[in-house]
Formats: sequence, C-alpha cells, structure tokens
Amino acid sequence: MLDWVQTQSRSFSIDHVIEYEPLGTGGGISLALTKAAEEDVLALNGDTLFLADLNALMQFHKSKQSQTTLALKHMTDFERYGVVQTDADGCITSFEEKKYYDAGLINGGVFVINKKALAEKKLPVKYSFEKDYLEAFVSERKFFGFSSDAYFIDIGIPADYEKAQQDFTTLF
Repeated sequence: MLDWVQTQSRSFSIDHVIEYEPLGTGGGISLALTKAAEEDVLALNGDTLFLADLNALMQFHKSKQSQTTLALKHMTDFERYGVVQTDADGCITSFEEKKYYDAGLINGGVFVINKKALAEKKLPVKYSFEKDYLEAFVSERKFFGFSSDAYFIDIGIPADYEKAQQDFTTLF
C-alpha cells in the first residue's frame, strides 16, 4: 500500500507511521501524532465517510479552544451508535451507550485533536481513543461537537458497504 501511495501525484505531502502491534484506536492516533507538525490535527476513522466541512470544523475547534472536536451527525431511528450530548454552546457533556434512539447526534468519526492536550493526559501506549480519552475526560468540558448534515456512511456492516459502492458513483 505504501508503495502505491508514493506513486500517486498529489498537491500535498504524506507521511506515515507503522503500528508494529495493535495499539488500539488511541494508541494508533498518538503514534501518528508524533509525525504531525501542526498543533491541531485532523483525524478520520477509516471505516466511515463523513463529508463534513473540514475548514469550518477546524475554525469551530479553534474558536472554542477545544482540546478535541468531534464532527457530529444527526440521526433518527437507530441503535448502531451511541449518542453524544452537547450543551447549547456545543460543549460535549456526555457520551451515551449504544441502544435504540429515536433521534440524536452521533460521533461521525472525524476529529480535530490538539496534540499537546492529548499528550498531557499521559495515556498508556495502548488505549481506546473513545473509552480511555473521550469518555474518561469528558467531565473536564474541553471537548466540543460540530454538527453537520453532510453525507455520512459507516461501512461497518456489509449492507452499508454495498450502499457506499453505489453512492460513490454519484458522489465523486
């Protein structure tokens, strides 16, 4: 894969890290952040596509002086996802477990992370970004949610993977 990436022409540079053993979602992010030059870094889940406005997301993150900002998607009639609760200012107040919801905001898998703030948490090398970072430190009220109505799909189940194949023919 890395050989293929290096043969592609693009208007930006790509750097990489190698995870020699599974580090969990958080450990992988922390490892990747060691290569990041910027203080606020965009991170994306590999199994979702959320076409949220990344420039607006970054501006929102900076305006709130957020430690981590999540792009949130409003969903109805679902049970595959947990819900993210926010106050009127967008500050995340809690993360609710997966169960049936009539409606709610879900984590869209697009994040802006302040790498210094994350490093200060002194998390282990292997950890879950969601459980050991987001849920563990939400009470500090330094995480914010940026709501977007943009296209979203999670290809974690075969039916949605197939739907994504069809959607991509018209999206791109």
